[in-house]
Amino acid sequence: MITSAVASHSEVLSSPAPSTRFIEYGESSLNFYVKFFIKDVMGGIRVTSEVNLIIWEVLKQHQIEIPFPQRTL
Repeated sequence: MITSAVASHSEVLSSPAPSTRFIEYGESSLNFYVKFFIKDVMGGIRVTSEVNLIIWEVLKQHQIEIPFPQRTL
């Protein structure tokens, strides 16, 4: 799901293909490493931001929410 979302960006190269790896359990998260290559390295920050927004939309479409820690003071 995440890898195909990344691949949908027009500037992400299909070869080598994007990849996603589950890295660790966070305090209130599941942490993934997403690797992809783009056509122009000068657009790295912009494309990364756009890819992150695409991932966010796909998670919302699948009703996957990001948990936030609940703390009582």
